[in-house]
Parts: sequence; C-alpha cells; structure tokens
Amino acid sequence: MRLITVTSAVQQLAALLMLWGLQGCSAETTAVFRPMSKPPDKLHIDSTTWQRQSEMTEGDQRLLTNYLRHQPSVAENPLLQGNPSVYLSSAGDRRFYWLSQTDTEVHWVFLGFRRGRFRETQAGTGPPFVSAVE
Repeated sequence: MRLITVTSAVQQLAALLMLWGLQGCSAETTAVFRPMSKPPDKLHIDSTTWQRQSEMTEGDQRLLTNYLRHQPSVAENPLLQGNPSVYLSSAGDRRFYWLSQTDTEVHWVFLGFRRGRFRETQAGTGPPFVSAVE
C-alpha cells in the first residue's frame, strides 16, 4: 500500500499528480476507474470514530465546492469523479473519500476538513481505511 499525507495545497497537488502518474502512461495499458461499492459505515482512525453520512448536505457541498474552486488542478484529477463518501466525526470534522478501482488495484483520495477549514489530504493505492468498524 502506498500512503501519502500532505497538508499544504502545493504538497497536495504534487501528491495527487504523483499518484496520477503512478497509474502509468504506457500505451499498452489503460486504467479504467470504476467507483467502488459501498464503503464501511464507520471508521475508527487514531482514536476518532467517523460515521458515514447517507448523503452530502448543502453545507458539505458548499465546503467542497469552495475548496475545489480555489484548487482547480485538484478538481481536475480523474480520481475525484462522482460524489464522495462523506464521514463526520463527533467534533464535526469531515472527510470526503473518493474510492475507485481498476482490474488490479483500489485507488483512493480523501480531503479532510477541521472546523470548516482544509486540514489534510491523503491519496494511495490499496486498502483505503486504517481500520473499519462494521
């Protein structure tokens, strides 16, 4: 599993472009990304429990739209297709996860927000969650 953690917009862009580049540019292989089936309902990461929301709220959409408007190069990443899964902590922090898979790998990206402000992003291949609680 590859794991990248970054906190600045410049580092985030570099990480997402690097991950995008890890897909390979060979004419022989074409990665077709398909959204994954249902992610877990709860996550437990670093002593924080995250509950998956059934849908994005208007506030979630405003937060994400505002962030991506200011980061157009991030918004253009092919791994950020479709609606993300939204996880909420008891403190009101949010994580937006995009999960997709090819025939051979799972690819994922998450954007994390704390108190309504961008905090971090992670991107990788392999299992996207540190531990999931069913």
